[in-house]
Amino acid sequence: IDYIFQEQTVLGPGEKVLIVPIDPAAFRTKYNLPTSQRISGPFTSQLSNTGERVALFKPDPPQLPPHPDAGLVPYILVEQVSYSPDSPWPSGANGTGAALQRINPLQFADDPSAWTLDTLAPVPALRVDWDGTSLVLRWNAVTDQLLVLESIGSPTATPWLEVAVIEPGVVSRSVSTSDLARFYRLRRR
Repeated sequence: IDYIFQEQTVLGPGEKVLIVPIDPAAFRTKYNLPTSQRISGPFTSQLSNTGERVALFKPDPPQLPPHPDAGLVPYILVEQVSYSPDSPWPSGANGTGAALQRINPLQFADDPSAWTLDTLAPVPALRVDWDGTSLVLRWNAVTDQLLVLESIGSPTATPWLEVAVIEPGVVSRSVSTSDLARFYRLRRR
């Protein structure tokens, strides 16, 4: 995969940008992401489940005359990781739809302990419908693994409570009227 950011792309401290394989607007809609989440793309090809090197480079000032490579823009390696599906890397991301997520940006990217399995990978387009008699949670089908529906009374409360385990391919669930004043999320199991 090669992806080149648009010129003058600047990230603030701790800011994240998703690099996605489809049109960013379509990705935002598909996964119901807020407009505050920065998204860039698309990139082509895909990362390998069997391990690969991912590197981030930044441009250095161009070479100036009389240098023999005048006009050449050298690139400087900023960060790289060579991940693997094997121990000591977190297991479970190989082909499951889950992803590796960096949990400690202060550790070297190549350190497996700086990463965890992201079980909160987005489930496409969770939405709520009122059918006239009950509240129905709907989402795009996920055919490759189980989902877990969780709820909580306040967005700042903990912990999330498991409401149900959703079988692959299921696309909706009714919620009783006694549970209307709750927040819901889906995560991949």
